[in-house]
Amino acid sequence: IKSFSIKGNTKLRFANYPAGKYMIRVIYDENRNAIWDTGNVKAGTQPEKVWYLKALLDLKPNWEREDPLAIPPPPKD
Repeated sequence: IKSFSIKGNTKLRFANYPAGKYMIRVIYDENRNAIWDTGNVKAGTQPEKVWYLKALLDLKPNWEREDPLAIPPPPKD
């Protein structure tokens, strides 16, 4: 639904989302082009790494929640 570019420790605020279950996906954007790159067999490049939060976030109507999230460093090849 929404994308953010972050570096280091950052606080993000998600406001005015409809109630429902949401997932968090992190793309380690190695070339900083703001999109996920699939890689290229001919050039020998791998796809950019992706990390998913294993739990869904359940947003309830008229509720606020605060979830600290530690994003791991990108995995090594």
